[in-house]
Amino acid sequence: MLERYRLGTALLTLLLFSGFATSPARADILQFTPYLGVDAMIWEATADDTLWRNFRIEDSDVISPEFSSTGVRFRGGVNILRFLGVEAHVGMGGSQRTTIRELDNEDELTAPISVGYRVDRLTSAFVRGILPLGNDIGIYGLLGITEVKGTHRLSDEPGFSQSSQRTTTGTSFGGGVEARLLENLHLTLEYVSYVDETDLELTALLGGLRWSF
Repeated sequence: MLERYRLGTALLTLLLFSGFATSPARADILQFTPYLGVDAMIWEATADDTLWRNFRIEDSDVISPEFSSTGVRFRGGVNILRFLGVEAHVGMGGSQRTTIRELDNEDELTAPISVGYRVDRLTSAFVRGILPLGNDIGIYGLLGITEVKGTHRLSDEPGFSQSSQRTTTGTSFGGGVEARLLENLHLTLEYVSYVDETDLELTALLGGLRWSF
C-alpha cells in the first residue's frame, strides 16, 4: 500500500507543479466549478475469498480467480483551482462467473466448480490534480481512498451454491484525459486502480461525460 501511495502522490505532485508553472495569472487560477459525471466502468478483479481459498488446482496451491465485467460509475466534484479539485465516486454493477477444476487428494481432477464475483458498491474520495493542455483538453491525476463491497459466489455441484459479501478498503490512484465538447460538457477517459489488497485487486477503465455548472 505504501508504494501505491508514493506513486499516486508523485503523480499528483507533478501535475500540481505543472499546473502552477503553466497558469498565466492569479485571476485565472482561482475558480469554484462544481460538476457531475457518469461513466461506463469496465472493471477487472482478482478476488481471494474463504469460499474457495482451500481449493487446490493444477500448478497452484491457492485459487485467486480473475474476473471482469461492466458496470456504471457516477461522480461529483468541484474544481477549487484551475489545477486542483476534489471528487467522489459511486460505482456498481457487473458480475462474472468462471469455471475451475479442483485437484483431489490423489491429484486427480474433480468435477468443475463455478466461482463468481460481483461488484455491489464502490465508493471513493479523491484529490484531483489537473494539467490543462489548452482551452479544450487536459490531463489529470487522482489520489484517494476507496471502499469496495462485493459478493463472492461458489457452486461446487448442481443446485448448490454458497455466497459471502466482503468489504475491502484501500488506497486508490489513477489518471485520465478530458476534452471539451461544449461549453459545459467534457468527454472523459480514465484508468483507476481502486484497491490492491490481499483479498481483492480491482482496476477499471472508464469512459463517459462530465457536466460542469
